[in-house]
Amino acid sequence: MNRKIILILFLCSISFSFEEKEISKSKSYEVLNAIISNYNKNISFTLNSINSKGELLMRVKMQYSKEDTVNRKFFAEFDKPQELKGMSAWIWDYSNGNRKVWVTRPESGKLIDVSSKQNKLPIDISSFQLDSSILDQVHEISDTIKYEGTEAYIISFYKMKKKRKIGPTMKILVNSSDYQVLKIEKLSKKGRLISETFFEKYSKGFPEIIKIIDTKTKQELTFNLMDYSESDFDDLNIFNPSDRQSE
Repeated sequence: MNRKIILILFLCSISFSFEEKEISKSKSYEVLNAIISNYNKNISFTLNSINSKGELLMRVKMQYSKEDTVNRKFFAEFDKPQELKGMSAWIWDYSNGNRKVWVTRPESGKLIDVSSKQNKLPIDISSFQLDSSILDQVHEISDTIKYEGTEAYIISFYKMKKKRKIGPTMKILVNSSDYQVLKIEKLSKKGRLISETFFEKYSKGFPEIIKIIDTKTKQELTFNLMDYSESDFDDLNIFNPSDRQSE
């Protein structure tokens, strides 16, 4: 009799555990969709950063489309540092998770494809904007914690290898009340922290102050996003990569 009771309790615990995981996955989809939808609009802003190496200043425009195979197109113009003044950059984020990046040489204005190169830009513009491709990854709300006095969900992301979860490879801390991202942690396959991105301040629902820390190099960068606005663009050709010699 006792064995039957133990077996029933064991089966019930498995059932409850499965249900909790399914609820966690469903909730993580809800939270991530809310975050992504907040970025799915046409926007422009100025990005500024000052550190020991100098000042970075760039003007950014972003076009969103849910109909095209390219979900988001970024166009950036660099004003500082002096060696990058006049350089333009384009980033195309595809719905399948792929990305293409082009830049123009500051001196000649010649267009080059740098999609396959590392450290292609001084700052990855899309590093602080989640896109819909993350929904294709394995994710779940792994915990709820207090973070700087705020209740936050921890959404953990995993890679799959032979039907086995590897990771987490990334963790996102999200405010449980307004779904604003508070921090992003990127992890190695062995679970070591690679980098941390802190979202220190928001304005109009958009990040205004962002701090990125590279754990290995201990390099710390703080970015200020200014002049944020939402509007349609009169000329969509600016999002198409082109040589700048004639401009």
